[in-house]
Amino acid sequence: MDTKTELKRLEELKRYNILHTPPEPEYDDIVKLASKICDAPISLISLIDKDTQSFKANLGLYPVITRREDAFCSHTILQDDIMIVEDAKNDHRFKNNPFVVDDPNIRFYAGVPLTTPKGYNLGSLCVIDKKPRDLNELQIESLKVLGRQVINLMTLKVFNDNLKDANNDIMTITEELLKINDTNNKLLSIIAHDIKSPLASVSTTLEMLLNGDLSQEELMEMSSGLKERVNSTSIFLDNLLNWATSQFNSDENKYTKFNLFDSVQRVATNWGYMFKSKNNTVINSVDKNTELNFDNNVIKFVVRNVLLNANKFTENGKIEVSYNSENRELKIKDSGCGMDKKTAENLFNWDFRESKTGTKGETGSGLGLKVCYDMLKKNDADIKVVSEAGVGSEFIITLPKKVQS
Repeated sequence: MDTKTELKRLEELKRYNILHTPPEPEYDDIVKLASKICDAPISLISLIDKDTQSFKANLGLYPVITRREDAFCSHTILQDDIMIVEDAKNDHRFKNNPFVVDDPNIRFYAGVPLTTPKGYNLGSLCVIDKKPRDLNELQIESLKVLGRQVINLMTLKVFNDNLKDANNDIMTITEELLKINDTNNKLLSIIAHDIKSPLASVSTTLEMLLNGDLSQEELMEMSSGLKERVNSTSIFLDNLLNWATSQFNSDENKYTKFNLFDSVQRVATNWGYMFKSKNNTVINSVDKNTELNFDNNVIKFVVRNVLLNANKFTENGKIEVSYNSENRELKIKDSGCGMDKKTAENLFNWDFRESKTGTKGETGSGLGLKVCYDMLKKNDADIKVVSEAGVGSEFIITLPKKVQS
C-alpha cells in the first residue's frame, strides 16, 4: 500500500470514530456467529491503526492491542478478498510470528477485509484456530457476508452520529433563540426558507432509512450532502442568534487581550473541512506575535463569516488573512469569482442585498455579513469590500485605535 493511500485509509478510520470504543453487543454477536459457523475457537473484529491492531469485538483472544507488524490482519487489509492461512508454521510470513511461536499458538487463520463504501480497508473480520485446517465454500461465503454486515453496521453508526450531532446543534441554538422575544419580522421569510428546507431533507432521509429504501452506498452519499446542508443551517442559526443577542446586549464592550494569529488559525482549523471540500487553501499571514485588545468573540465571528463567504465563491483557489498594525487593517482576500460594483456597494445594506449562489450552488441569506457589519460598528470598527468580477474580493476590517493601546 502506497503512503498516500495509507494516509487516506487512516483518515477514513478516524472518521468512523470506532477505535478504542467500548464493546457493543451488535459486534459481539457477529464474532460469536462467525466462530460458530467456522467452528473456530477464536474470532475477532480487528482495526488496523498506524502502528497497532485493536479489537472492536474479541472472542477467545486476550490481548486488546497488539503491534501492527505482528497482526495477521495487517496482511488482510492489503487485499480485496478473503485471506486464508491453512498452517502458519508453513507460511514464510508467519512462521516466526510471536503469536505462532508462543501463545495462542496460531496455526489456522481466515480473514475478510472490512471495506468502506469508499474502498478503504479499516481492518478485518477473522477466525483463528490452533490447528492446521481449511474452510469449506459455505463457511467462506458466510464469513464474507458477516464481514459486509460489520462494515454496514459501522457505516450506519457514522450516519446516525452525524445526524444526531447536526440535530443537537439545531436544537441547542433553537432553544437559545426561543429565549429571545421580539425578533425582526423581516427575517421570518428567510428563516422559513433556510431552516425548513434542510430539516425537510433530514426528515425525508430518515423516513427512507427507516423504510429500508437506501443502500449503504446511497446512505453515505446522501449523508455527506445532508451534513453540509445541516452545517449551513447551523451557521445561519448561529448568525441569527448573534444578531438577535446584539439587539438586547448592553453597550458595554468586552475587550480582552488576545493573540490575533491564534484566533484566525483556530477558525481556519475548525472549519477546515469546508475549505478542503472546495480545494481551497487558507493562508494565515498574520504575524504570530500580534496582540490585540478587542472583543475576541467578535473577531472570531467576523473572520469565520468572511472566510466562509470567501469559500462559498472560491474553488481551487486561496484565501489569505493578513493584518497591518500601522493602519489596524485586518484583510481577508480571496481568488474567487468576485462581484460587480453594485453588488459590492450594497453588500452590507440589508434592504438592497442580493443573494448569490456559490460556485457549487450554495445558497445563503446574507445575514452573516450584516451581523458582522453591525457588530463591528457597535465596537467602533468598520468593514468594507473591494471586489472585481472574475478576479476576487478583499474584505477590509478596520479596527479602532484603542485596539493596540
